[in-house]
Amino acid sequence: MTRFYLFLCFCTIIIVFYLNKVFIHDRVHYGRTVLWNTYGGGEIRTIYQDPDIYLRQNVRTHVGDISFLELREEVRHIKNCCQSAMLNFQLYKKYGYILTIPTYPFVTTKSKYDMNCSWEFTDWLAQQEKRTNRRPRAYFPDGYQRDFLTNKYSGVSYKYSDDREKLNVTYKSWENIADIVTWHSRDVLRLVDDMSGISMHYAMKNYYLADKRGLVLASDHPIVEIQAIQNGASRILSIGQVARETNDISSMSLTDFAKNHQRYTQSFDFVATFGTIETVGLGRYGDVLDAFGDLQMMAMLGCALKKGGLFFLGIPIGRDAIIFNQNRIYGHARLPMLIAGFEWIATFSEDSEKSTEITGPEIDRLHKFDNLKRTLVLRKL
Repeated sequence: MTRFYLFLCFCTIIIVFYLNKVFIHDRVHYGRTVLWNTYGGGEIRTIYQDPDIYLRQNVRTHVGDISFLELREEVRHIKNCCQSAMLNFQLYKKYGYILTIPTYPFVTTKSKYDMNCSWEFTDWLAQQEKRTNRRPRAYFPDGYQRDFLTNKYSGVSYKYSDDREKLNVTYKSWENIADIVTWHSRDVLRLVDDMSGISMHYAMKNYYLADKRGLVLASDHPIVEIQAIQNGASRILSIGQVARETNDISSMSLTDFAKNHQRYTQSFDFVATFGTIETVGLGRYGDVLDAFGDLQMMAMLGCALKKGGLFFLGIPIGRDAIIFNQNRIYGHARLPMLIAGFEWIATFSEDSEKSTEITGPEIDRLHKFDNLKRTLVLRKL
């Protein structure tokens, strides 16, 4: 019996010693870690990871694989680095953004300039004075390519469209909104024969829009407007290249909206757009060529959104690219600039009513110009 108790005491000492070693090791280990945020699952998911390992995580661009460590290189280190290490200096700093947190798979950035919700509109109106009725360009004009291609980090392909005539056409769907609202959510999308837009419906369904006032950046058909009404929105203002006459929702042109922007500053509970913002500034609708047109439009829409309001953003996500003059594809380089000033809280696809997740490998496996159509839910900071 004595031997048994001695053996038990010995085992207890060994176990206590081992647990103490583990505890000390874990405590030191956690002391060397940093908390990073990643997006997905309808909420912020946090992971603990050694920052040196994390910052060496590669993301794929059209100029090769770039690590987060290279993304945040300071100017004083650039001369000692390879050309790809200049991304932060040549991209984010060049265009007025600061890389704040190396979140994966998309870094978090913020603008170096405060949004005053005045310059954004006056500058846009000044640009519209250059608008002509000339046929849209099929290729980048001389001297514009570097900015359009995000200082070379975006790829380019060409697929031409001249959609100026669409501005003079009011589809019957605008006249029958009251009837279409009663349709099933998937039947609504048969108007455009593109089921990827159901992700917008899922996103709105998961967030409370009842009695909320919304602003929609319009497309050819009032799909997003109808989805918002189906999910409880009380009032909708639809803005686009031209005003669409309808008795069911309010509508005005972007020009009138910009001229009266002070009236709408921080007055909407939510903003929504699907398949539109990626076309801004590419000229297919006769609009002025502007390499930063999408970023400026995002800022203009953000000005109309209340602090803490939701932005439902439907865009193609993949490797950064432009299909000129059709649309942009948002990837590791440009997407962080597009959503600067917002918190990314959820992602929705056409495959599930619940929030999903975009992973780095999922994006990197895509062909150069393939993309995932997703609806991001953002909260204005």
